[in-house]
Amino acid sequence: MVSKVIQAGNEELDATLKPEVDPDIQLFLPEVGAEFDIESLLSQSAADVGIKIDLGEPGNAGSPPNAKVELYEVEESPRSSEAALFLERRLAAANIQLFKSWAKQRRQDLSIPIRQSRKMVKPDDQGSAILGLLPLVLLLMTVTGGVYPAIDLTAGERERNTMETLMALPVPRFRLLAAKYVAVVTVTLLTGLMNLLAMGVTLYALQLDKSLLGETGFTIGLALKLLLVLAAFALFYSAVL
Repeated sequence: MVSKVIQAGNEELDATLKPEVDPDIQLFLPEVGAEFDIESLLSQSAADVGIKIDLGEPGNAGSPPNAKVELYEVEESPRSSEAALFLERRLAAANIQLFKSWAKQRRQDLSIPIRQSRKMVKPDDQGSAILGLLPLVLLLMTVTGGVYPAIDLTAGERERNTMETLMALPVPRFRLLAAKYVAVVTVTLLTGLMNLLAMGVTLYALQLDKSLLGETGFTIGLALKLLLVLAAFALFYSAVL
């Protein structure tokens, strides 16, 4: 955890008023005696934001200076809105600093009632969203591999005219059904294993394992878990096929 407190002279400035990245600021100032139309420049996209400062009458001795600041912003322009927001934050920081200095001059032992700082807390690792979709993708690819042998062992028997020969064999029908089921399960598991192996090689070759699956990447433990899920689903779906 890092505490960010920005020092402005001898005073503490609220870190929330300072942007994380300072913008690129370019100032366009009018020449003495020349006409300067702020609204025209903004409408022609010559500037992002305009600022007009009226210093007004000088204040009493020991009191903060008086100034009226007017900001000009382009409608429906995110860039102009961002620039105006930056100026508002800096003006708010200037007001806070001026009031602090003025209060210190009137009372030397004055302490700031509220001191604010910001601490950065690292969030817990919630895992990757890709990791939640990975089993579903593997299941779909695995099921695709088991469809074709299941079709061949049913409709294919009729097309090849081997159904009658198969039923005439001196083998119980339950064993025939179990043999077909084992054949479909075997092909389905082999398809899932090849898909899992190909996916792991692809992630390592493209170095995408840590970016997609988190800091641990594609580990052996994760591969075993996925293989168990594929095996359970293969047993069920092969029976359905």
